[in-house]
Amino acid sequence: MDRWQGFFDDLEGRVEEQRRADELAGLADRVRRDRAGVTLGARLAGSVGLPVRLHVLGGEQVAGDVDEAMVDCVVLAREGRRCVVPLAAVVRVERLGERPAELAMAGRPGMGRAVRDLARDRRPVRLHDVTGTVNEGVIDRVGQDHLDLLVLPADLPARPSQRRSRATVPFGAVAVVRQL
Repeated sequence: MDRWQGFFDDLEGRVEEQRRADELAGLADRVRRDRAGVTLGARLAGSVGLPVRLHVLGGEQVAGDVDEAMVDCVVLAREGRRCVVPLAAVVRVERLGERPAELAMAGRPGMGRAVRDLARDRRPVRLHDVTGTVNEGVIDRVGQDHLDLLVLPADLPARPSQRRSRATVPFGAVAVVRQL
């Protein structure tokens, strides 16, 4: 009887070992599937309050604490100034946290709202486009997919009579909008 008991114990041990191996393989597959569904925006949302450095189209680099992550852009803050970066313009992120967070999808806040927040106080901004061109001025209007920038010397107030030109920039061409 002991011989049979040893045989069954060994068989039971092997079955348990195989079950654990199958569980681990299934867990690894689930982790890979979960990670495959994580967006850059969700990782940035999980990094709110943490410092990051973004490299964007046009060669610009932006560093600051993640203030807010939206469906199509991220807002960084540094020394009381905010900076809006469309996710489509991001080439590389340094020091990004690993844990994702849910992005607020209600009302789909995004680039338009972030730029409107910058426009509201009429502070001068520096706009870098994806080609590397830089303009300074004041955001005058914000549409659904574009903004109007009154190109001004940074030290002048935003008065239409003092503007040099109005530049209409599609959001898809924006690399960075920084408060000055």
